[in-house]
Amino acid sequence: MVKTSKAPKGYYTASQAMSRLGIGNSTFYHFVKVGKIRKIVLPYRKEGYYSQEDIDKLAKEYETPSQTTHEEQPSTLNEHDSRTTSERLDAIEKQLNEYKTLLFQILEYLQKP
Repeated sequence: MVKTSKAPKGYYTASQAMSRLGIGNSTFYHFVKVGKIRKIVLPYRKEGYYSQEDIDKLAKEYETPSQTTHEEQPSTLNEHDSRTTSERLDAIEKQLNEYKTLLFQILEYLQKP
């Protein structure tokens, strides 16, 4: 769950950092977990904060193509995935259909006397 407290000067809250990067909750926390984004927890606090300098630098590194000039080649957040957006969406749709089929099988099983 994302906290909505105010970040100290020079830092973003998790929700502010996600918004600045244009990424979702699970991607953001994955990046934190693998060390791509550093979490700073102040003494006697539970919520973490994220350096504005680090987040802004990362955001600039991952600008979308519409934000870059024609000479620049933007990086992607997932550099290991060279598929096009359409291919990614097709893969997601296929996976959702598989989950849907599995869910219906589970429901049928649960409805048997």
